[in-house]
Formats: sequence, C-alpha cells, structure tokens
Amino acid sequence: MTRPRCSYDVLNVTSSPLLVPAAFVAEIRKWYPVIALAVLAFLAIIAIGAVVRQTFAVALYRYATTSSAQGPFEQRDLQSPFRPKRGLFR
Repeated sequence: MTRPRCSYDVLNVTSSPLLVPAAFVAEIRKWYPVIALAVLAFLAIIAIGAVVRQTFAVALYRYATTSSAQGPFEQRDLQSPFRPKRGLFR
C-alpha cells in the first residue's frame, strides 16, 4: 500500500530550513496587537514624562524670576530642585 502524496511532499517542505522561520512568523502574527499596544504604551509614557519635565522646568523658571511657587509644585520642591546622583555603593 502506498501513501498518498501531499502537496508538501512534492516540495519536501518537511525538511526545508524555511519551515521553522515560517512557523515562527505565523506564530508571531498572533502577538502583533500586543506588540502594537506595548509600543503605544511606551510612547505614551515617554510623552507624559516629557510633559511633566517641561512643566517642572517652566515652574522652576517662574520661581527663579518671581520668587513665588506656581502650579502644582511646592516652594520646597523649587528651592532645591537638583540633588547629587546616588552612586551604586553610597
């Protein structure tokens, strides 16, 4: 009894080195929405950080020129806005 031939038998796909990458691409396509959401979340975090940093810079400038705290920041935050970096072993 002979085995019926399939289309992949003709191309000998079962031993093809392209089978593993093709299977990987087919599997990774399921994750495209998750990857897209992760990239969008990362970009949103970067944008929010930039907005907060710029808001603090404007408040610090206004404090330096007018000596009054404005916005959501307290005066003690604006009096000493910079701290020395903490080292790894400090």
